[in-house]
Amino acid sequence: MTENTTQIHPSEGYLKSYSMLIGRLFAFFISIFVKNQIQIYFSSMALFKLDWAFPTQESSFAGGEKFLEYLEAGGPADETDGFKILWRVTNPLNGTGSFVAEATDISKMWEHAAPWIKGFGCMCEVEAVFSDEQFVTTAKKIYAS
Repeated sequence: MTENTTQIHPSEGYLKSYSMLIGRLFAFFISIFVKNQIQIYFSSMALFKLDWAFPTQESSFAGGEKFLEYLEAGGPADETDGFKILWRVTNPLNGTGSFVAEATDISKMWEHAAPWIKGFGCMCEVEAVFSDEQFVTTAKKIYAS
């Protein structure tokens, strides 16, 4: 009976080690790329201002009661994926208010306002705005030309 043994040439072991090293380096560079892409995603948030107005005193009162419940629950939709309210002011006497939010795009503003529009006929106006820092950075480019 003959023994079936396979001998590995010494260079094959090195080749396997190099392949593993290259694979690990590739995985490392991919992880850095993904991390940087995530940072770019989060740094690409824009500022939007939303002004709202209830169409009637009755809808303002009903909406105010629901808004109270919402705030007492911790404002659960104030910070979601790609959206965060930075500040908000309200005037319950005339049924109006405003907030500024960071959002990836205007669709996030609509998603946030939709329940108030649908439930209470809330009218909303949205516009993109600058923070002071964004203004300074952009103004330097604009005024330098």
